[in-house]
Amino acid sequence: MKDKRFTAVTKTIAIALVFSFFGSFAASAEESADNNEAIGRLSRLVTSNNPDNYAVIEVNGDNITARGKFTSDTPFSIDFTDTTPTSNTFKHNGGGEFTAEMTCKPMQNGYYNFYIGFDSRVAMSYLMAYDEDGWHIPDNNLSVLNAAKLDKVRQTDPLAAAYYISPEADKAEIKDTMEKIQIISDQVCDGAEDDYRKAYLLNRWIADNIYYDHDAANTEVTIETVALSNVLENHRTTCAGYANLYCALLEVQGIRSVNLKGAAVAGEITYESLATGVENHEFTAFWYEKQNRWVYVDSCWSGAGDYEKGKYTDRITYDKYFDVTGEAFSLNHRIDKAEERFYTKALAAVEASESTEILQTEATSDSASETNVPGSDSVSETEKITDNKTEASNTKPTDSEKNEDVSDKEKPFPVLYIAIALAGAAAVAVGIIMVVHKYRS
Repeated sequence: MKDKRFTAVTKTIAIALVFSFFGSFAASAEESADNNEAIGRLSRLVTSNNPDNYAVIEVNGDNITARGKFTSDTPFSIDFTDTTPTSNTFKHNGGGEFTAEMTCKPMQNGYYNFYIGFDSRVAMSYLMAYDEDGWHIPDNNLSVLNAAKLDKVRQTDPLAAAYYISPEADKAEIKDTMEKIQIISDQVCDGAEDDYRKAYLLNRWIADNIYYDHDAANTEVTIETVALSNVLENHRTTCAGYANLYCALLEVQGIRSVNLKGAAVAGEITYESLATGVENHEFTAFWYEKQNRWVYVDSCWSGAGDYEKGKYTDRITYDKYFDVTGEAFSLNHRIDKAEERFYTKALAAVEASESTEILQTEATSDSASETNVPGSDSVSETEKITDNKTEASNTKPTDSEKNEDVSDKEKPFPVLYIAIALAGAAAVAVGIIMVVHKYRS
């Protein structure tokens, strides 16, 4: 009887472990499926919430219409980069407003780049798809998933921000850099009373004054590349540096902002693989209290100034990536996590630390607690910054917005390790059953 009870208990444990394994596997598959929604169809796309710079694009069969308003540049055409329309008309209506329509039937089904051309020679492009039912704007459901990430903002330890200001978290350098940040922000925002206007002007300043560092991107992006002290001194950085600078400039104005880590359509990452591709980009969002909403901004993609082979080259600044709508943003951006860093509190945090060793210790706690600020989880998390390298990858668009991925470093996926561990447990359980069965025999 004892052997029977032992065998029954053993079988029960083994079965539970097996079910636990497959349950975890199913949960992981379901989690992955969240980013693998079947691509849907939209017949209408609003490109921006900015009332002074936006377009409304609508499709119906082979017909495409566009209307909108741009005050920062003058639009003059709509077209495709890779197919030819059979008819195409464009009309200026005054005050930056325009209307346009075209008919286009490509030779084959697939994805095409629709664009609005401007006098500055900038072309704002948007992905469209053509099939047997005509044109549509693809919808990968990332707009919903991206918005959900902003409901779970991680509030990081101010010690983390110290390294993003000064590579060595030097107190004097942090103090000096933040004073420069305050001066720049105040000068740029002078006369602007509304937070939205301040955020717009700060993004334009970055786009006009900071250059994308291709030399670093093509070799190695270190903490020096993205630290604010060096960004301000050298006027160049990669995407994480752009995000750090924009958030710091906003923070000193009392505007809440978050660094967004994720992926962008670039290099090997296409629209089809955007939902599951490796993390390769960093951008931002700020909270617009007046309208109770998050505003997407990609400062890195707002300016096309380049630093390459030791030479600075000026390009065009434009407003496509300021206050992008969720649907338009999801055509080429995916958010993996949202972090609120506290640049203005970094110096006090360093001064309060007991030793420099504390600054280099990675916080391991993932526990989060609700706070009263909208969409945030508070965690104590000192960023892992070792060997003077950052975890941020960097992506910069070319003139045609066919972006180049400059870092394909893929992070380990922890669910895989869990699945392997559970599989091992299941194997042990099956082994126990076999041993017990042999023992009873």
